Amino acid sequence: MDMDDPEALPQLPLALHVRLVALPLGAYDNLPTRWNAHRVQTYTQLAKCLQSHGFHCKQYSEWLCHNIAAIEVYWMMICLKRILPLGKFETTMKNVKMHLVTIEEFNATPDIQLGGLYSPKLEGPTPVGLVPPTIPAMVPPPGGPLPKHTLDSKEVRDHNNWRIS
Repeated sequence: MDMDDPEALPQLPLALHVRLVALPLGAYDNLPTRWNAHRVQTYTQLAKCLQSHGFHCKQYSEWLCHNIAAIEVYWMMICLKRILPLGKFETTMKNVKMHLVTIEEFNATPDIQLGGLYSPKLEGPTPVGLVPPTIPAMVPPPGGPLPKHTLDSKEVRDHNNWRIS
């Protein structure tokens, strides 16, 4: 996967591909802290993305799509990384799971979270407290623009409170 191309799809490990393709068609649901950003902006983007792919909101953080292949749901979960500001989703989400109603759960959380298979590095400026020590990061130069949807404050303007790759 070309990590610099936001439109590029990641490579799926063969064993994971085989497991996802083997799951039956069914109703799969999909669910999604501190960026100093309105949560509503993130959730609005998440909702638009899921709705545009046939999901409907079952409850606040539960989304359902009928007659969809497991691999399609998995790719939808990976594509949620495109929510702005880049890097926010994988550093703040608690769980991203798909459930085949009445059968088994498939937890994609470790693959998507920062440090996982699809998020090996920071995607953009990230609050220092959300960057694990295992992720290579440095202090950005002062005066850079704020990530999209980030609210202005003294702490936000302090470049020492951010990390970049």
